[in-house]
Amino acid sequence: MKKTSLSLLIATTLACLTSGCATTAKQLVIAPQAVMTQGQHYQQKSAQVLVDDLRNTIHLVEIHQEDAAAELINSQENLGQTIAEHLTQALVSSGLDIKSPTNNSITLIINNAIVKVQQGLLKYQANTQLTFTVRVKSGEQVLTKTYNTKLNSEGAFNADLAVLERDFNQQLSTLLQQIVNDSEIYQFLQ
Repeated sequence: MKKTSLSLLIATTLACLTSGCATTAKQLVIAPQAVMTQGQHYQQKSAQVLVDDLRNTIHLVEIHQEDAAAELINSQENLGQTIAEHLTQALVSSGLDIKSPTNNSITLIINNAIVKVQQGLLKYQANTQLTFTVRVKSGEQVLTKTYNTKLNSEGAFNADLAVLERDFNQQLSTLLQQIVNDSEIYQFLQ
């Protein structure tokens, strides 16, 4: 009887290990909405577009529960690369020439991009915060501006990764739109 129970336990454990009973890794999908531009205000201007990710951590979501280690969730895509693609596309659609040799550059620095969740028994509270610094160099002159966005939300029961993802992407879209449509930036470029 003992031998049969032990064999059954071993067989069940092996079946679980080989069939993928382990939890799958959660990842945030970064997919900001297309940036709506307000015309061709970068027409006849050229610049390099760069993105530097200077965050202290690589994860985007921290879920904290009482008496438990924080659950850290990364993104599927490289955040800096995704932002660079969306920012470049929006600037080009606003008339910016990124192919001509130039002394101008637009550098977006990712200072902070995090969703912190405090998970309780019956509800959760989520705080999404993004902070970007944009450094525009035109010849020898430099313009530096910081953009922030914060969103506090809460919900019943456990935090839903799809809701956190949606909120993060909406905040990211908002910041990118502010940057592309900032009159100070496009007037500064020569």
